[in-house]
Parts: sequence; C-alpha cells; structure tokens
Amino acid sequence: MTPEGKVKSWVKTAMKGLRADGYGVYSFWPVQTGMGASTLDSLHCINGWFVSIETKAIGKTMTERQETVAGDMVHAGALVFEVDSKESLELAMTVIRNKCRLSSPKRTVA
Repeated sequence: MTPEGKVKSWVKTAMKGLRADGYGVYSFWPVQTGMGASTLDSLHCINGWFVSIETKAIGKTMTERQETVAGDMVHAGALVFEVDSKESLELAMTVIRNKCRLSSPKRTVA
C-alpha cells in the first residue's frame, strides 16, 4: 500500500465510525481520468453537510489545482480538509463531528 493509500484507508475507517455512531454518511471516492472537472480525493455528504477530504502522504501538500478546487468548494459552503497524518485526521473528524451533528439528515429526493 502506498503512503497515500494508507491515509485513504484511515479516512474510510473514520467514515465507517461516523455511520456506526448514527451519522448519515454518503461517501464517493472518484477515480480521476483527466476528463471532466477536477475534484479532491473524497466527497461526502454527512447529515446534509458537503465535506471533501484530500489525502496526502505525510509531508505532501495540495497542488495549485487542488487548492483552487478546495477554494471553490469552501466558497460554495463545503467543509474541506487536507489529511496527511493521524493527527490531521483526528482534527478533521473533531470538526466534522461537531459541525455535522448540528444538522438533521435531509431525506428528500427531487
């Protein structure tokens, strides 16, 4: 497993933990093919909140393009995190748990 793959597995485990704690969680891990719009590593809807997480190997940072996408997401109201360690994941999950528990799940289909 690559160093970034290890971080992705931590995030996936954390999302399963949210589900186990009763949060409504939808997760999508897009596979970038170079076609269409660029996005970050994982996209989540957690109790009605849009959350995106970019995973990195320890010490690596987002590219300029990823920073632009993250900025666009934040501007649209998303919670965006860059996770490269257990500590940064723990911080992200603390924010997610606090922010996303304040909303009740939205269960509407248009």
